[in-house]
Amino acid sequence: MSDSAAFQEVDDAVRQDDLKAWWKRWGTWVVAAAVIVVVGVTGMVGYRQYDAAQRAQASTAYSAALAKIGQENAAARAELSKQAESAPEPYRALAALAAAQLLDKPEEQVAALQAVAAKLPAELSDLALVIAGFRGVDIGKLDGMMAKLDPLASPERPFHTSATEL
Repeated sequence: MSDSAAFQEVDDAVRQDDLKAWWKRWGTWVVAAAVIVVVGVTGMVGYRQYDAAQRAQASTAYSAALAKIGQENAAARAELSKQAESAPEPYRALAALAAAQLLDKPEEQVAALQAVAAKLPAELSDLALVIAGFRGVDIGKLDGMMAKLDPLASPERPFHTSATEL
């Protein structure tokens, strides 16, 4: 056996001993970290599937409630009101906006839209106030809405054209 082969064999043995010592010291932590990563990824994927299923169910219920508008307004309003309390977003906000528009009297609609606007995201809040403004024209109460509609008429707001028209 040549000297270089002997040195190579000794060098391999030293490396193997170093690797065994490293694994003995850190191997448990490496396995634990791998298990944590696998459990974390599995949990994240499981939550995403659960969330998608919840949103699909809310979408179906929202569509079914909207389909009832025109034939069974009271039933549609009841379903939308229920969804406005418990559905995941954005269906919660959309259901609240639609339920407020299904009230019987325009005065009730205006009051409900103004109340709902405070609970909605910014864009939908603006939409609720604009719809309330249009409904307020019908009942002659637009004067009270003008203070709420003035900020919506600025060019950077999404419904500024409608607010300006009102």
